[in-house]
Amino acid sequence: MSEVEEPQQETSPTTLRFGKPTIILAAALLLLPALIPLWYAFQAETQQMFFFLLAFSVGILVVNALLLYVIYRWLLLVARG
Repeated sequence: MSEVEEPQQETSPTTLRFGKPTIILAAALLLLPALIPLWYAFQAETQQMFFFLLAFSVGILVVNALLLYVIYRWLLLVARG
């Protein structure tokens, strides 16, 4: 009886393998800079400066979250080929 060989999927050296731990680590590293203005916000001398630093921190958070989403979608696209 002849055996039918199943085609094996070729692995390229450029194939990216990433999982949830990688995504979580990337998210933590990208969202970490948003904490820097918050550290100085509680040391602000005026209420106006406090709200400026708070808004700046939220802005950094939003930009980095969008960047993380773009990188995630790009990695999915690259992983699919």
